[in-house]
Amino acid sequence: MMTLGTLRDRLRVALSRAGLRPGEYSGNYDRLARLYRCPDPWGLDNDADRWRFEQTNAMIAEVAPGATSLLEIGAGEGMQTQYLAQLGARITAVEISADAAVRARSRVPDASILIGRAEDVEALVGGRHFDVAVACEVLYYLPDPAPAIAALQRIAERVVVTNYARLDRRIAPLLDGAGWRRCEDIRHGRSTWHGRVWSASPVGRPSSSAPDRLVVGGRFGK
Repeated sequence: MMTLGTLRDRLRVALSRAGLRPGEYSGNYDRLARLYRCPDPWGLDNDADRWRFEQTNAMIAEVAPGATSLLEIGAGEGMQTQYLAQLGARITAVEISADAAVRARSRVPDASILIGRAEDVEALVGGRHFDVAVACEVLYYLPDPAPAIAALQRIAERVVVTNYARLDRRIAPLLDGAGWRRCEDIRHGRSTWHGRVWSASPVGRPSSSAPDRLVVGGRFGK
């Protein structure tokens, strides 16, 4: 039976999410952190997101084969981190919520989970360099994503970004410069995510039907 305290926590999460949606680009990190007073506030434990996690892994394996070090921005409770760990790389992850970080460490004990803002990633990782950096469904919660993207490009050989299609419009122009390549969309039912990869050196070959896109093993779509 659900306790009164649990009901109150779930109500707070619902109200925080309702207030966050219209202003999700405001960079209100306190509100984001409060969402994690209850587990899985975004409802990621579902078939669509599990499919997204699997296909993101396939994308990373294609563009950064044999990667031994991976940086994740916005780890949340480690649901996607758990999938990223299957790639065999050493995982370092950054998360703004201390509550979420505790659950992420429990879910992926071998990963290094750092608490802080994506904008401060260079300082947080202490000058380390990574084979690949991953930012999945996180950039549109930053007040200004450009500095964080530039930081990832300085500390990683590859940068992989996925965005929910309906929220991609603001981020897309920042991922359209030199070194960026559009990947095949990830689709599950009515949900679509756009994927992009930046590389410090050329990666993959564009398909003949879509010269500006990277086709990752033909595995996307459902």
